[in-house]
Amino acid sequence: MDRLTNRFPIIEIVLWILGIGIAAIIFLAFAPGFITILAGSPTPTLTPKATVTPRATWTALPTSTNIPLPPPVAARTSLPVPTPPAHAQEFIIHADPKRSGWLTNKETGIHWGDRNLHAGSYKDQVFQTLLYFDVAAIIPGSKILYAQVELVGLNRANLGSEGAWTLRALPADLLANWTLRPNKDFRDAISKLDVGNSLKPEDLTEDRINQFIFAPAQFARVEEMINDRGALALRLDGPASASDNLFTWDAGDRDPKIGLHPTLRVIVVPSQYVYITQTPTPQTVLTAAALVATATEAAKRFGTPTALPRKFATMPPLKPITPEPTPANAETISAQAMYATAVAMTTGTLTPTPLHWVTTTPVPLVIPARNLSPTHTATPTPTPLTIAQSARRAIAPDLFNKIMFQRGPRYAPTIWVMDPDGANLGLVTERVMYETATARDTISPDGIFALFNGADQNRPDTLQIWRSDLRQPKLPPTVLTALRAGIAFAPTWSPDGTKIAYTSTETGRHEIWTLDANTRATKQLTVSADWFWNQFPSWSPDGKQIVFSSDRDHSGAFSEIWVMNADGASWRKLGDGTQDAWGAVWIKWKQ
Repeated sequence: MDRLTNRFPIIEIVLWILGIGIAAIIFLAFAPGFITILAGSPTPTLTPKATVTPRATWTALPTSTNIPLPPPVAARTSLPVPTPPAHAQEFIIHADPKRSGWLTNKETGIHWGDRNLHAGSYKDQVFQTLLYFDVAAIIPGSKILYAQVELVGLNRANLGSEGAWTLRALPADLLANWTLRPNKDFRDAISKLDVGNSLKPEDLTEDRINQFIFAPAQFARVEEMINDRGALALRLDGPASASDNLFTWDAGDRDPKIGLHPTLRVIVVPSQYVYITQTPTPQTVLTAAALVATATEAAKRFGTPTALPRKFATMPPLKPITPEPTPANAETISAQAMYATAVAMTTGTLTPTPLHWVTTTPVPLVIPARNLSPTHTATPTPTPLTIAQSARRAIAPDLFNKIMFQRGPRYAPTIWVMDPDGANLGLVTERVMYETATARDTISPDGIFALFNGADQNRPDTLQIWRSDLRQPKLPPTVLTALRAGIAFAPTWSPDGTKIAYTSTETGRHEIWTLDANTRATKQLTVSADWFWNQFPSWSPDGKQIVFSSDRDHSGAFSEIWVMNADGASWRKLGDGTQDAWGAVWIKWKQ
């Protein structure tokens, strides 16, 4: 080696340089660890990095076939809901979440109360939506001026490019045991009423309100469902093709105050309930036993009693009270104030006067219209009685040959009277006169027979005119009319007792008819073209004319009092036409 380096000194230099370089590299690599060990510091612990979990997103369900892309959403402007007239009332009713839902043809159950409402086809299944609206708040006999159903779109991910979605009204007989019925009852139900226009794919998208507007020609059918059952049932049908084509609407939430619920908007001219008194509590055990025996005998002879229609309501008897006299001096006023304060401190505020208590204030029978202030209150309703009891009450002789009728808002009407030519309009302060006159119209002139309307024995949804014998109340009544559909009501005798005028909806509209009391032959007096409210006939004292109410010339806005000849000719309008007027009765009794 020494020889080698002596002979080649350059090699020695190169080797030294390489050795120094390698040593430097090793030192730099291990120096930090050596320093830490020498310093005695603890070994640091590595902190794991936080991981971010992505939020769940909606994933489309797998499809069995390729869904053609739906067409772009077409621009639409919601049609405005008309403003209710002054005499009308608007109802906004949400679908009952517990009785609304969806179903398919591949399942036996129904998805009541689901957050989604499906209609259409998907994975070889046909989906349908059921909507249930409780409309019991609308008084039977109310007239519909406008109605629509609103649904809010929720998802169009499975929507196809073609097809139609139609809202249909279901038959009223399905409403009984609604949520207990099998799936097929709803799927197989045949509807006779399609609501509004069908929707196309370009009408369907998220957050859009779809409107199904009832046509005026459909109002009469909807009124029948409201009058009969107090509910409206609808089914939403979509395409039933083999390809996937499904749309989903928002069902809202089980809480009616939360969510975008399917909504029914109805504007009606409200009718009135027929109030009847409740059966008084028997005074003794013997009286109670006699009532039970009578009811048992009636059940054996005539069967179980028919349930009261929704038009009838019970109310407690009115209790007249004398108003507090005006305090005579300041000391009395102070004493009354101290008493009221003491009551409020011990038992709370004073209990308000019950609704069936009325104050007795002496007022004239008729107040001329010219003497009235612009605002007046409704005529108080007297204690309801039976028809026979009402008919036996006296009628003021000054009202003979006058026409009495109801006027104003239907939820709080007043009683008015006028001459046969419409002159001398006045407010009647005693409603008992009107109740007596209308009851007397249903009693035959000889006082033997009473008229009323009731359900047909073979068609419960059809109401006929019946006649009962007041001399023998236990005899079964006799049916006089033979309607095939609809209802007959408001019967009235002619002064000579040979004919009966009444209102019938058998043609689909409210028309005035007459019936021969002996031969049962009928004749239609009014024939409506664009209106369908001709109601409440009443004969003149000589039997040559008939007064009635009609919405002719008002397109359903409100009705007025009209007079025509007994054969249906020569119509003429009475009154000024500024307020809703109906239920006219022509006074033809002097006793």
